[in-house]
Amino acid sequence: MMKMHERFIIPDELRYQLEDSQAKAIITDQSLLSIARSASRQCQVKVHYRTVSKIICVSKVDVAGVDDLTSIFANPAHSQYSPVPIEMEKDLLLLPYSSGTSGLPKGVMLSHRNYVSMLASYIVKFTEDYKALGADTFVAPPYAIAMLPFYHAMGIMLFNFYCGTTQIVMNRFDLKTWLKTIQDYEIPMVSVVPAIAAQLADSPLLDNYDLSSLMVVASGSAPLSKGIVAKITKRVPHVRFREGYGMTELSMASHMSSLDTPDGSVGRVMPGMKMKIINENGQLCGPYERGEIWMSGPQVMLGYWRKPEQTREIFDSDGFMCTGDIGFYDVEGFTFISDRKKELIKVNGKQVSQFSFVEIGIHSKIIHSKIFKKITVFTPKFPSKFQQNVAIDAIKFISQRCTRKRRSSQVSPSEIEALLTSLPGISDCCVFGVPDEKYGELPVAHVVSQSIDEQRIHSFVNERLAPHKRLRGGIKFVDQLPRTSTGKLLRRLVKDEHLKSMRARDRSRL
Repeated sequence: MMKMHERFIIPDELRYQLEDSQAKAIITDQSLLSIARSASRQCQVKVHYRTVSKIICVSKVDVAGVDDLTSIFANPAHSQYSPVPIEMEKDLLLLPYSSGTSGLPKGVMLSHRNYVSMLASYIVKFTEDYKALGADTFVAPPYAIAMLPFYHAMGIMLFNFYCGTTQIVMNRFDLKTWLKTIQDYEIPMVSVVPAIAAQLADSPLLDNYDLSSLMVVASGSAPLSKGIVAKITKRVPHVRFREGYGMTELSMASHMSSLDTPDGSVGRVMPGMKMKIINENGQLCGPYERGEIWMSGPQVMLGYWRKPEQTREIFDSDGFMCTGDIGFYDVEGFTFISDRKKELIKVNGKQVSQFSFVEIGIHSKIIHSKIFKKITVFTPKFPSKFQQNVAIDAIKFISQRCTRKRRSSQVSPSEIEALLTSLPGISDCCVFGVPDEKYGELPVAHVVSQSIDEQRIHSFVNERLAPHKRLRGGIKFVDQLPRTSTGKLLRRLVKDEHLKSMRARDRSRL
């Protein structure tokens, strides 16, 4: 199964995944039928069943070349098919596609074993948490809100089906409807993404509903800032936040927090999973040492669909998969996520020392004092070979003594973003690096705010962060930031647009 992203409203975009996945049929509803038909005409969707069209609509339609589910199930000819034998470890259950925030979306091969292992780890984890509260075992809630999109790892999770929980499906997220559903059905736990949490934190609607049943807000997909958590808990103090960490390649979650998890941590490794953190030198990190996170276990994907090279690049010889995320763990095993490795801002460059020309002059006297002075100060139009050699010696000396390379510093965008969103008046932000001749890269912030000026932001940041982390690349105010429907910030898109504007501005100055 491959659940398509709702944002694929253009047939060309839909066609890429259909062709790459080698889809056998398309199942859709009437609202997206025309798009599905257009995309299927452009690519070769090979029909697996001779008695079924390559496009199947869930509702009854009278369209040539399109079947509906009701007619298929009612057709006696289909009763001849028997269940296909399944190899749990090898056969695919799902082929979700990665978000494509770092290139074209890749098909993630998840086996039946991957998902069964994920469900088992959740049961073990929740049972441990309930027993810590004094209960005998985990008891599933009677109702849950299915609000996150089903193409996403969090939305397609089968845990509620496994537990027998009734799911209330929201076709589109609406904060008012969501809050009313929590109130009316006495929902005890909800799953959100940071974009929804940010909306919740600033909305006056939060005060209009009885949320006494709501005990836990679970957040994933991207780091949740302390500022947003503080805003919500101030208004709904009985609610506890639980963060997790994972990705599509890990069948969703590899870490989950619990009642004793310290602030800022995504919790401990889920049952059945293993983690190691590797530094830049390829060595294992100890507690509190930052490095790249690698995971292994029965939940880890089989690989990327039809991309053996990229699959080999992401796995090591021990079967650990590189997540591309930077983090560390403490002495109790709690993990903290810093950033995506590719998103770190590398601030370096050259810094001129305070050596004076007097020192240069002293050194020059050891070489050839009079001519050195003439070369550096007056620069003859036609220097002799002897004068050129003296100049070369002087330049070498200046390079060695007066200029030193600053140690490269890696700046965490999420650290700056967390600080910015803690400032009242800032509802959202995106931090990234832009090229700089002297420093390599400098941090820039795109900020969503209607009530705060640039100087206030600079003052706030400069008082709290080291010089290399300050927003010396600038601040830009925007109405909103692009995010996926699961709340993941499209940082690359923001950065690309910013760099395009910089290049256009530079050309206009020529």
